Amino acid sequence: MLSAVTYIYAPNIPFFLMLHFMVLRLVLPLFNAWMYFATNEATTSKSTIGKETFGLIVQRVDGGKELTLGQASLRHLGRVLCDIPLSLPYLWCRVP
Repeated sequence: MLSAVTYIYAPNIPFFLMLHFMVLRLVLPLFNAWMYFATNEATTSKSTIGKETFGLIVQRVDGGKELTLGQASLRHLGRVLCDIPLSLPYLWCRVP
């Protein structure tokens, strides 16, 4: 049976290089998503491309000032943590 995840078997590549590749494959997409959302919401435009399309902005509660990078990062972390329970049914389908 084929799996959705492809593992590379290469006996002549050292294990630490394989581990390095696997870590990059997991960490790099998370870093890219964080940079996209946090930096776009912390700039003067206060929105991402999709929010700009609908005329939405992200602002602070205390008067509409723009977010700092730290506040935008915490907002993104909250979004990721809220997505974890909603993604569990999809992960349970992968369990044999």
